[in-house]
Formats: sequence, C-alpha cells, structure tokens
Amino acid sequence: MLTSLHCRSGGIGIRARLKIVCRKAWEFESPLRHLMSDLKELTRKVKKIVEMYKGEYPDVKMDRDYFPHKLTEEWGECMKEYLMLTDRGRQKGFTKEQIKQNFSDEIADVFGYLLAFADSEGIDLEEALEKKWFVHLKK
Repeated sequence: MLTSLHCRSGGIGIRARLKIVCRKAWEFESPLRHLMSDLKELTRKVKKIVEMYKGEYPDVKMDRDYFPHKLTEEWGECMKEYLMLTDRGRQKGFTKEQIKQNFSDEIADVFGYLLAFADSEGIDLEEALEKKWFVHLKK
C-alpha cells in the first residue's frame, strides 16, 4: 500500500512528500529537488533575457564584472524602495501599494542578476545551497 501526504512548509510553497511503503518505512522525498529544478529553469530564462539585452544594447560592455556591478546597483534600488516602504525614506508621492510593487520589482531584479552572476561564474547553486545551507536540515 502506498499513501502520500502533501504539506506546505514555511509559507514558501515548497512541498514535502512523505510516503508510507507497505506500512514498514517512512521515506522523505526532498522538497529541494523541486526547488532546484525551478532554479535551473529560472536561470535558463534569465540567460535568455541577458542574451536579448546584449542584442538590444550591443554597446554595453558585459564583461566578467558586469553582473556583480549590476547586482550591487539593483540591491541599492531595492533598499531605496524598502526604506520608502518602511517609512525611513521619502515617499515621493507614491502610495504604499506602488512602493510595494516597486520593491517587488527590485527584488526580482536582484534575484535575476544573482542567478546570472552565479551562472556566469560557473556556480552550481543546487550544490552550493546543499553544502552551505541545507546540510543543516540533515542533522
């Protein structure tokens, strides 16, 4: 008999799947497997956008330093929106909903450039996360 139970963890939408096989043992299917395939797909899409950008703006020098500099720039823009969102910065006539949307957009930029940077440097995010972060889940 095979029974499956699905649950959500931490509000981030990762699903864990627990299986009872012949009622003898519990097996845990890592929710990280789905996360990592999603990261690879997101990275593939980001790379496609980068290639489109290169075609549209051929004069932009996209050498090895491009992604860390863009990541820094976008992080600064993200923090500007965060300061506005948390009433630590001038609102500049924007509503809280507009600021929240701008903050969300900037977080997306940071994440996109982080994926592009890691990929350009040959970093396997799945492996890096497993070694640095997710090893603690196995304790």
